Amino acid sequence: MACTKSGKANLDCNILFPDLCNYDIFNTLSRENYFLLSRDFKDSEPLIRELEVFQVFKVPIIVVPTFEQPSPRKLCFGKQWKGLYLNIAVGGTFDHLHFGHKILLTISAYLCTTRLICGVSGKALLSSKKYSHLLETYQKRCNEVHLFLNVVKRGILYEFIKLEDKYGPLLKEVNLQALVVTEETEETAKSIIRERVELGLPDIDVITVDLLCTGKEKLSSTNIRKKLHG
Repeated sequence: MACTKSGKANLDCNILFPDLCNYDIFNTLSRENYFLLSRDFKDSEPLIRELEVFQVFKVPIIVVPTFEQPSPRKLCFGKQWKGLYLNIAVGGTFDHLHFGHKILLTISAYLCTTRLICGVSGKALLSSKKYSHLLETYQKRCNEVHLFLNVVKRGILYEFIKLEDKYGPLLKEVNLQALVVTEETEETAKSIIRERVELGLPDIDVITVDLLCTGKEKLSSTNIRKKLHG
């Protein structure tokens, strides 16, 4: 993410790792839509400067070559990672999809080999949201997430579920193996695990992703809506 001198983010981007995408990104994506980083990253600096100077808000795709690809363990900050999973779940509001969402979704996709359950908050979970009149529709949020995931990784099933409570389908999913959460939702994950144990469902791993900040501010959809509100 490029930043101005004031420290405020002015660029969002999609970062891809070719060997983890399950498709040939170089022959699938338009060359005009991605930027290939070099080994020493020197050629990335002119690009960042150009984007800052001209305030380009088009979302570029930055491709990180094989020699710079992190393992899923590094992507997950080394927390509770045990390997790849057949069935993973991740959830959120995913309003005004931002870089924090993209990291969460990228980690979820890269750790998944077969089926990713993506829970997206429905109306029942949005009533207390600030600046709720600026919330994107459920369908738009689902579409944005699906479009992003389809660029990040292909060859797995992305299953979208409308969340009307914090549990969603997780108290019925027998084959679920892992849940990807942020630090903010770790307590919810613990509650889900307790309920699953009481119901006699298999235990699941919880992978926690660190929150991002832009300057002193947490990167969040609420702050984006606040800025849009003026």
